[in-house]
Amino acid sequence: MTIYRTIRVIPFALVLVAAFSARAVDAQTLHGRYWNAPSSTTADVAGAQAFMSANSADGFFTAQQSTLETTGYNGTDLGSAVDFLANDGASFHGTDKGMSDGLFDMSGFLTTDTARSYDFSTFSDDGSAMFIDGIEVVNNDGHHGTSTASGSAFLTAGIHTLDIVYFNWNFENGSGNANFAASFGGATVSPVPETSTVTLFGLFGVTMACFMIRSRKRGINV
Repeated sequence: MTIYRTIRVIPFALVLVAAFSARAVDAQTLHGRYWNAPSSTTADVAGAQAFMSANSADGFFTAQQSTLETTGYNGTDLGSAVDFLANDGASFHGTDKGMSDGLFDMSGFLTTDTARSYDFSTFSDDGSAMFIDGIEVVNNDGHHGTSTASGSAFLTAGIHTLDIVYFNWNFENGSGNANFAASFGGATVSPVPETSTVTLFGLFGVTMACFMIRSRKRGINV
């Protein structure tokens, strides 16, 4: 028989495996990162973002959608980041430098089933913000006690980028609270796909597909 008959289904199987690996693994979670920064950088969300962009994260964790939308994260200014992250603390790896001047970023995808207006919110002490497709939808910025801010956006059906920033201001006089929660208006969150996994399967699949076509044209036999 010819080679192409033997291998013609392989590229399609690889594409399916790659898609499954990118989308299904760790569904309904976000990739979380943690920094501990000088107090001057925790003045607002913009300062936190600038510090995050210029410095490597001190720790990483998995942010569960169920945790963010129900219990949320709760701690104190003098507490640890692991304790603050509640159930998601078990996924933390890195160096825990505490919640005073703690910065957090949670990023991934937001999946919507229908084109309509969606409502979003963050609940935080201190500041937070939510960005969808690079546009700020929720602004809960500033130094403050527990506060809720909401926003809405009309989204097409499909996948949208999601980024959430939260910061806890430096401890000064007495131990204050630190908390964060978010609401996604019925949309589902998922992590940023592992690029290396998708690239490996994708390149191999394309290579096999090209070989199949060349074999078919040349009529290579075994």
